[in-house]
Amino acid sequence: MTAVAFDSYRIVKRLRGAGFTEDQAEAVTTAIQDSAALDLSNLATKEQVASVKEQVGALEAKVATREQLAALEAKVATTATREQLAALEAKVATKEQLAALEAKVATMATKEQLAALEAKVATMATREQLVALEAKVATMATKEQVTTLEVKVATLETKVDLNTARLEERIERRGAESDARMIRWVVWTGVTAVLSVGGMLAGATTVILRTLTAAH
Repeated sequence: MTAVAFDSYRIVKRLRGAGFTEDQAEAVTTAIQDSAALDLSNLATKEQVASVKEQVGALEAKVATREQLAALEAKVATTATREQLAALEAKVATKEQLAALEAKVATMATKEQLAALEAKVATMATREQLVALEAKVATMATKEQVTTLEVKVATLETKVDLNTARLEERIERRGAESDARMIRWVVWTGVTAVLSVGGMLAGATTVILRTLTAAH
């Protein structure tokens, strides 16, 4: 910076002429001298000041006002923190999980199908009824047991038929023998009766003959 020539004596003289005291004139002169000694190279020019004003204006346009900051702070107070967002993200299903859920839902029954199924189930046996039925079935014969029993019954029926035929044959034989015995008994009884009657008649004839003989 170019140094400026400074005449302190002339300035003091002019100040004394203007009514300043000696001390006042010297003090002012010293202040002026100190100011002149300053390096003015760091001072901004008018063009620089104008540029800075433009930049400040642009910055002010970008910077929020106090009201905007207050509104933003109120909104931030109601906004979730990063931890809350992270926890929320952990709870939210991913696209893959949603796709899997949709695929699963697609295979599920509709309300109408569920209603029809409930109506059908309402007509079905309860667990208690099934347990009772199973207990009853457990005491019943199996197909194999029934088949075996049928074979045994068929064999028994055959034996019964044979025994019945034999019994009937025996009854017929015994009946024939009884009839022969009865005939023999009847004949014998008849002969005996005839003989008895014959004996009685002979005795009566003898008595009659004796009586007639005695009468003559």
